[in-house]
Amino acid sequence: MPAPRPSDGMPDIYESMKHIFTDALTNERSHTRNSAALFALHCAVVCRGEQVDCGAKEGGYEFMECFLYFLGQCLHMKAARPADLGLRFVAAYIEYLNDSGPRRAWSLDDPAPMHEPAPWFTGRVLKALRHALAAPTKQIRRRAIDTVSRMFGTLGAIDARVVDKVRAEVRERRVDKDRVVRARAAALLCKHMAAGDDRLAAGDEALLIEAMTCDPASDVRLAVVSYIPITENTVPHLLLRSRDDGRDEKAPKRGAYPDARVRVAVYRRLREAVYNRLRENIAVKGARRDGAVGGARQDGAVGDARRDGAIVDKLNGTVIDKLLAYGFDDRSEDVRREVGKLVVCWADALSPAVKAEPDVKAEPDMLSAEENPLAPFTGLLALLTRLGLSTSKSSLRVVEAFLSARPRLCVGLDLCDPALWEKPTLAFLALVRGLIAHKGANADLQDTLPTVTDLIPRVEGCWNDARPQLDEAQRRLAVRTNMTNEQDVAAHKEHEQILAQDERVFRLHELLHICAAVGASDPYGSKALAPILYEMLRHPALPEKLREVVFAQLADSEGELPYARAVREII
Repeated sequence: MPAPRPSDGMPDIYESMKHIFTDALTNERSHTRNSAALFALHCAVVCRGEQVDCGAKEGGYEFMECFLYFLGQCLHMKAARPADLGLRFVAAYIEYLNDSGPRRAWSLDDPAPMHEPAPWFTGRVLKALRHALAAPTKQIRRRAIDTVSRMFGTLGAIDARVVDKVRAEVRERRVDKDRVVRARAAALLCKHMAAGDDRLAAGDEALLIEAMTCDPASDVRLAVVSYIPITENTVPHLLLRSRDDGRDEKAPKRGAYPDARVRVAVYRRLREAVYNRLRENIAVKGARRDGAVGGARQDGAVGDARRDGAIVDKLNGTVIDKLLAYGFDDRSEDVRREVGKLVVCWADALSPAVKAEPDVKAEPDMLSAEENPLAPFTGLLALLTRLGLSTSKSSLRVVEAFLSARPRLCVGLDLCDPALWEKPTLAFLALVRGLIAHKGANADLQDTLPTVTDLIPRVEGCWNDARPQLDEAQRRLAVRTNMTNEQDVAAHKEHEQILAQDERVFRLHELLHICAAVGASDPYGSKALAPILYEMLRHPALPEKLREVVFAQLADSEGELPYARAVREII
């Protein structure tokens, strides 16, 4: 406790500050009022007395000593709730001081000290907290790192050397033996210690990437994944955490599922980045609509959104498809739910039909007969196109997730227009297949999709387009002679992989699946399709995935006995 001093008619600093801190320890809502009272006391005494060696007046130095005394009491307090309230008040006063100090004269009568009181006082408080970060007691280290984290956004015009020293100490806490201190230090480095245009210093970035990848505590990995800035260097490591195994240095309870919070956080960060791009699109459209006024708003609204939203454009289709497939296949329901939200947000971000007003949802209640039936699905079709549909593992589940979040889009949907099926794109066919899977195997699709009879010309046209590719593949297989069994199997696997990536073969594959789904409502059309299917089966280079679909379609349309006779003749 600071030593007592003789009275000079000014308020007693210790007693006055004691009453303020006692009140602040009872309720957080009183912190603004108590900060104002403490600031008034600070203004009254900061210029009192003679100049001391540190450059401050005696009054300001005594105020600083009393404040650090009460700060130490809060750090060492056994009761958790009063200690937390006291440290929150310390951070609140630093914010109030740096916000109000530069705009207010410290004294009207006494000469000012040799330096600005607010930065000097803030630096002394940070110095005390820096020593507390290295305390032997983990509870003190936890409280100190929390207080530093709350203060770092409101330091004002403080000396950069003080900040660098605190940064160095926080780096040391990144390898603290206590997992809570490590997690909070990592979060602090991520949130408040970015330099310039939100790119971390090289040393901090390397430390955080190492913590995100190798730290044995899931809390630390979760903190880094949740707050690390998205840059070219951090994105690959961030996306790899979508396969986090949930391991933790603390043994889980018997029967408990592995921790999935890290994987959930990865997809949440991606959704936030996509949402930033959506905000950017909204701001740009608003600027175009409002002209010069909107242009001024665009600079502020788009600037923050473009920072993380650019990640949407830099991810290629293969990476997106793998990420979504990993999420849909995850054993945790929380991860699957977050992936569904990501799909909806991504489709909205890619849709040019998003309203310029952020408060208006892009989802219409019902579809009118006059508008394009695919208009509400523009963003979803763009997302499906980016996935690389011929090799995609998640396209159907992407459509199902989107339709599950927007079920009213299926009401009144009519895709029977022949113009839609004249030259169907891969994304459109994937949308139709996802719609069939969403409605279920026994759903009535007569009013939504065309019949098999209407689709026969499309199937025949796709078969004629794909046949030259199959003939070329057959010629490549025929010239290979004198091969061992292993070489022959490898050659056929290569043949299957090449054909699986061909868009013409994939389009035929999707059309046959759609015919199988609507075949029950048009048995005559299914029988009329059978000759084309038998012709496909007779081709020796027909890929395995197409052969399976053809077999299933023939078994449903022809019956077991005719189907078996036909297959025997082909063999």
